[in-house]
Amino acid sequence: MAANQEQFHLLLNTLLSTDNTIRSGAEDTYNNLPVGSKVTYLLAALHNATMSEEAKQMAAVLLRRVFSSEFLEFYPKLPPDDQKVLKEQVLLAVQQEQSESIRKKVCDMAAEVARNLIDDDGNNQWPEFLNFLFQCSNSPLPQMKESALRMFTVGKGRKKIGESVTATLVAVGGTVIVLAIGEIVTDGSLNIDFRAVQVVERVGGATCASAEERYKDQLNREAQQTVVLESVEKQDDDALLKCLIDLSETTPKFLRMQLDAILELCMKIVSNEDMPDSWRHLALEVIVTMSETAPAMLRKVGAKYIPLLVPIILKMMTDIEDEPDWSISDEIVDEDNDSNTVVAESALDRLACGLGGKTIMPLIEQNIPSMLANTDWKYRHAALMALSAVGEGCHKQMETSLPQIMNGVLNFLGDPHPRVRYASCNAIGQMSTDFAPVFEKKFHDRVVPGLLMVLDDNDNPRVQAHAGNPVSLGKVVVASDLQSTSKSTIVRHTKEAAVALGKIFKLKMKEAREPSRTTKQKPNKFELVDNNCLDLSSGLSDLEEVVRLLSEERDFDTSDDPLLEDIKLLKCVCDELQSNDYILVKVPGGKRGKLVEKGTKLVLEQVVTTIASVADTSEEQFVAYYDRLMPCLKYIISNANTEDLKMLRGKAIECVSLIGLAVGAEKFMRDASEVMDMLLKTQTEGGDLPDDDPQTSYLISAWARICKILGKQFEQYLPLVMGPVMKAASMKPEVALLDNDDMQGVEGDLDWQFVSLGEQQNFGIKTSAALYLGDSSYFLRSNGPLVASAMTTAECLEDKASACEMLVCYARELKDGFADYAETVVKLMVPMLKFYFHDGVRTAAAESLPYLLDCGKIKGPEYLQGMWNYIYPELLKAIDTEPENEVLAEHMYSLAKCIETLGNGCLTEAAMAELLKILNKLMLEHFNKAVARQEKRKDEDYDEVVEEQLANEDDEDVYILSKIADIIHSLFLSYKSDFFPYFDQIVNHFVKCLSPEMPWSDHQWALCIFDDVIEYGGPNCVKYQQHFLGPLLSYLSDEKAEVRQAAVYGWGALAQFGGESFAAVCAEAVPRLVKIITDPESRTIENINPTENAISAITKILKYNSSRLNVQELLPHWLSWLPVWEDMDEAPHVYGYLCDLIEANHPLVLGNNHENLPKLIAIIAEAFARDAINVDHTEAKRMISLIRQVQGNENMFQACIGQLSVEQQQALHEVLSGTN
Repeated sequence: MAANQEQFHLLLNTLLSTDNTIRSGAEDTYNNLPVGSKVTYLLAALHNATMSEEAKQMAAVLLRRVFSSEFLEFYPKLPPDDQKVLKEQVLLAVQQEQSESIRKKVCDMAAEVARNLIDDDGNNQWPEFLNFLFQCSNSPLPQMKESALRMFTVGKGRKKIGESVTATLVAVGGTVIVLAIGEIVTDGSLNIDFRAVQVVERVGGATCASAEERYKDQLNREAQQTVVLESVEKQDDDALLKCLIDLSETTPKFLRMQLDAILELCMKIVSNEDMPDSWRHLALEVIVTMSETAPAMLRKVGAKYIPLLVPIILKMMTDIEDEPDWSISDEIVDEDNDSNTVVAESALDRLACGLGGKTIMPLIEQNIPSMLANTDWKYRHAALMALSAVGEGCHKQMETSLPQIMNGVLNFLGDPHPRVRYASCNAIGQMSTDFAPVFEKKFHDRVVPGLLMVLDDNDNPRVQAHAGNPVSLGKVVVASDLQSTSKSTIVRHTKEAAVALGKIFKLKMKEAREPSRTTKQKPNKFELVDNNCLDLSSGLSDLEEVVRLLSEERDFDTSDDPLLEDIKLLKCVCDELQSNDYILVKVPGGKRGKLVEKGTKLVLEQVVTTIASVADTSEEQFVAYYDRLMPCLKYIISNANTEDLKMLRGKAIECVSLIGLAVGAEKFMRDASEVMDMLLKTQTEGGDLPDDDPQTSYLISAWARICKILGKQFEQYLPLVMGPVMKAASMKPEVALLDNDDMQGVEGDLDWQFVSLGEQQNFGIKTSAALYLGDSSYFLRSNGPLVASAMTTAECLEDKASACEMLVCYARELKDGFADYAETVVKLMVPMLKFYFHDGVRTAAAESLPYLLDCGKIKGPEYLQGMWNYIYPELLKAIDTEPENEVLAEHMYSLAKCIETLGNGCLTEAAMAELLKILNKLMLEHFNKAVARQEKRKDEDYDEVVEEQLANEDDEDVYILSKIADIIHSLFLSYKSDFFPYFDQIVNHFVKCLSPEMPWSDHQWALCIFDDVIEYGGPNCVKYQQHFLGPLLSYLSDEKAEVRQAAVYGWGALAQFGGESFAAVCAEAVPRLVKIITDPESRTIENINPTENAISAITKILKYNSSRLNVQELLPHWLSWLPVWEDMDEAPHVYGYLCDLIEANHPLVLGNNHENLPKLIAIIAEAFARDAINVDHTEAKRMISLIRQVQGNENMFQACIGQLSVEQQQALHEVLSGTN
């Protein structure tokens, strides 16, 4: 044993070698050791006084890693005595270690053991550790006090990635520990005081909202504040500020008693421009975080500080450099995320969203005017960017003041400084999004001319491009045409925009073909990229003349084409692109300086994007301009092959696919093959594109759009496109979990971004594009810099999400044609249900599953069952653990669709039990959250803004409740009454939802669930009648239309599926249903759905369960309620019954001598005119057949037709001619 230990000591020293080869061999040797041996040898090394300090540090770090990742592999297998010895040795190592640096790592290792010995229910299995902490905190030795505090705080830091020792310690130790630590705060040693304050603050995080009340008498507030102030003055450790951020995020109420002092401290830091920016940002983050987590408390307690804070933030936004080449740069580089400008703008946005417009907007109105009047451009720029930032949070307040705000913003489109003009364009674009469609309707007449003026700014192409951005110019022009009723306004906007875009294109084309002035070549002597290029010496057409011809009154007719003039403004662009290939020519010698120098490329990229935006908006209206535009875009795709034109090529790819989607398969088909060949050529000729190539995401999205267009015909391309799509979808970020000590070697690495998880713990994610394809795991970074990449993690993750969405598209569109890829894609998607780095990835993964099951059906039941067996355990786990409600809803909907796809028996008994357990948990959470919201309404800081937030929370919970209803619907749809024994286990939740005191949304969804009980349970639903009959009847008169609709649908289902035993209660419901239908407001927008469902319910009672009704008395009334048109699901029932009566020659319906025929024909004609029923539906065909029978009697038919409106006559003509 001793010999082995000695060999291990040598191995430890070898692991410290600077020789990579030697160290790698040692790492292999170490990794091959059994876990138990590692623990034994490493603990022995820690207790060996002869070991070097470096070797002991290495032993502590390695031991902690073993405990972090492999603890459960070896510890439970140890005999109890050996477990006891191990824990004793760990604590002894803490006591005996004299070196401060080693002791820190040993403390971290001990805390890791303690963390692992807390079970899933929070029970502490190592009480000796708690006693040890208490003894250390009372020790006369400063190092022991600090060790106790370190282990305490490290436990909290680990909470973000696992169970926390802190929570259990506080739960078990309670006031005793807090008292001990409270005394340590006044120890006198700043290091110890510092850590003690951290622990006190950690108590807040561990004990939630009750901590303040529970420990207020034991916590020395004044001493804590003194320590924090000393920490700030020394500026040597910002951990306490970070603690305040943590507490502000997790348990802000804990800080309420000292909030005034905290805010005063933070304001002192933020306002001090001599402080390091990082400290100012942290102090600002404390306040901003609190505005998000406890806005009501901040509004009330910190009311005096917010008016002081906003001007400071606005001043920080002026900290921006005046870069000489900014306005002509083609490459847009995002601002540094750590700059004052970015931090302040983000803070203002978050403050507005957190505190609300009533608090922030008056401060904006108070400060912005003076900034806009400032002679320093930076203040004007900051003011305009501030208006952009607060739009979301101050939406209601800004909407009422939009005319005054726009008066100011529009003035700065002509500001002397280009960055102010840019900020003005940005504000317009942002407000057009935040306040759509009101903004476009009210201000298009002023915004469009203003932006067109900026489009003439040829000396500042970056500003020029921003003015032509679809979010600003394109969106406003298109929306103004849709909103405007004035033909002259449309003509004027179109002509103005066409002239402006024409001039820009003419100028940029000229710039693009100009050789660099550093060469002596003549301007028109170019070397062409392609032999098919047109002769460039043939001059440009006069674009103004083109515009004049386009807008001549004799050619203008928008009666059938409301977007015609918006598309016409692009024709001048089409002419330029079609007749001038010089975008893609080069000067001999390959010099292209002028293109980049003057910002031409940026403007061209923006114009192509604008074309794509208009095509996407105008859809089939774009067909008339397809032939002129497509050739030039194909030319760009074919020839824009140089590095600096990749983005232009990518945007052209996007544009082509959007145009194809807009015009449809019939028009695009002739170019589809050529376009696909060009896109695939990128992959096949040059090999795989680099991960950071901007074309990749455009290609992947374009393939999916073309798949939608081609349908089954796209299958031939799958072998070529699936490789790149799967590669992008498979990307996984490298992550690291580092101690603060380990951070010292990597903090300057540009490839990584780190987020503090609390004391001693930092989560890192690689920000370069080189995402690897292996399994993601936590690891400790090795030394050595990595090569920085231009692509950020956010971009990589967006591309990954986009690729996943494209796989969803292929599975959905191609169905069994995608079957050969289904298994591979399922194995990719299922693990990504827990890809917590990006919500979109998890959403796409869930969305794909029912489509992939559908694809797999062609391979037989055994294959399908194997696929489902792989899916459902992980899908259930994902539903159980998903933290985001929006994503959780997608997971639940995916499960519902999977069950519908597979049908009865798809869930094993174990799976069904697990699902019911999850549904039970979700329903309990639903009720508990409702109670919690009621408690928040009693809070001392409650106000109307809080009420708005509570309403939003309620909406989220109701959405989850609707997804619970979806899952139950799928189970009843698949299992029918076989689901009853399982439903019995959760039925009480929905009975509770029907109680009168519950919210109306609970009533609605519980009624929907019992509607399914009736519809799919049939006569067997009688076992639940005591639960649903009373509510179905009483909620027919509910004030909420949604509740009434759910109730009336239930009566229709009961009549159709419940059987004769429910005939009496159906008859009892009819008067109440009639009351709904005959109400004077029954056909208003908010009431029409329950009204038509009531008509349908009575229809079903008449048809299926009328034994207790006087049908003859009710029929004339029923006929007077027709037509129905809003609910396409219920309309077939109504019109089917009408056909039954007509075909039976029912005298009450046809009348004497068929006198009611004109009315019946009018009902049918109105149904078709309003698209109430699909013409391919069986009942629609019966309706058409009846009309044909009447058509056989020419005189009668003409008499009927003569009483119809033009729209009704046209509708009949279309359905009759369509069935010839």
